[in-house]
Amino acid sequence: MGGKRNKFKKLTRKRILTFYKAGPETVISFISYIQVLYSALPDQLEKQKEVIVDQERRIQELETIVRKDSHNSNKPPSSDGFKKIPKVRKPTGKKPGGQNRVLGVSPIWRAWPVIIAG
Repeated sequence: MGGKRNKFKKLTRKRILTFYKAGPETVISFISYIQVLYSALPDQLEKQKEVIVDQERRIQELETIVRKDSHNSNKPPSSDGFKKIPKVRKPTGKKPGGQNRVLGVSPIWRAWPVIIAG
């Protein structure tokens, strides 16, 4: 949708007076230029409306494609993608992990087994 963009300086009272002081031909040519630009606006507007309608149609098509999964189409479940599984447990506010300061009992490992003679 490339197009020519006209960059206008804001028409201030001072700028209009500059055109006026330059003479009648300058004012006439400037007004003619503005009329040419103004006459092109309806065509540009119509083209923009067509582009907007096409884009809205395309968005609708893409949204219907995105909403489809194995439940509402003939797609296999493997094409559903990853979905976040909702948490079943409610948070209790406690820190996760085991109890603090619980000393476990573990056997003493030795390099050679101790043989008790009896």
